[in-house]
Amino acid sequence: MVRNRIQAVLTAGVLAACMQRIAGEYGIPFLNLNHVSDYETMGLDFSKDFYDGKHTNLTGSKKVTEYLADYLDAQYDLPDRREDPAFQSWSDDYQTYLSDFAALTAAS
Repeated sequence: MVRNRIQAVLTAGVLAACMQRIAGEYGIPFLNLNHVSDYETMGLDFSKDFYDGKHTNLTGSKKVTEYLADYLDAQYDLPDRREDPAFQSWSDDYQTYLSDFAALTAAS
């Protein structure tokens, strides 16, 4: 038995189709971010935003996260917890992330 890139891509496509079908059966939205149009919308550049051609690096992850945040904001009425004291640790973690991101991108 041999597994190659083409087989992996086809398998991923079959898996995504199965996931979409099951989500549809349960009335659950399915967001598949493995379409070229999604990459273009997110502004992903394979030469800059992926570390191995399949997985995003720091800058690619930031773009995907921003895209997902925009999607969630547009689709759902989620409460803003940024000023909620019960979620202070999230704000602290975000500040640490921003600091680390700035340091890592300045180094590259």
